[in-house]
Amino acid sequence: FAGSLGKPAQIFGELQSWLASVHEPLQLVCGDFEDLDGHSLQGRALADDYSFALVRAACTELQARITRDPDSAAGMLLDFIDKQHYSFATLSDRGILVQHCEGTQLSTLGEYQAMSSKDGSQRMLARRSERRVTLLVEERETASFEVAGDRLGLAVEKGAARFVEVSWK
Repeated sequence: FAGSLGKPAQIFGELQSWLASVHEPLQLVCGDFEDLDGHSLQGRALADDYSFALVRAACTELQARITRDPDSAAGMLLDFIDKQHYSFATLSDRGILVQHCEGTQLSTLGEYQAMSSKDGSQRMLARRSERRVTLLVEERETASFEVAGDRLGLAVEKGAARFVEVSWK
């Protein structure tokens, strides 16, 4: 093996580096997300379900411009431990809804008014500091919560949404 391919330790390191360079930056938790053109993502969820995609890298800030289909809701995962323990914020025609799932119980943490935009899209930003996540919509602080998980991501509820200008740090 070593004579034809090289030393296993060296090959493993090179393989790990290569995988990191081609690895998708988001991890699908449930539902469907599709990279449309290298610059935008389409998330889709069934009428009574969610679609979640986590940022693989550790990050303290996630932002995106979101355009939703009518009657759908979309936004961000604010924390994620597993499929039974997470919090998320969504924009819809009704405004901004922040919810938390604990086991099989889904509870509302807050409901807020959303500023409308001329083109129908809205910019959402989630910023972590220690165990607190602050949510900004159109550069305006909307809410701040203590959370248990340490992962951020994108979320779609019942329908489809397009995410552009997605970035994290």
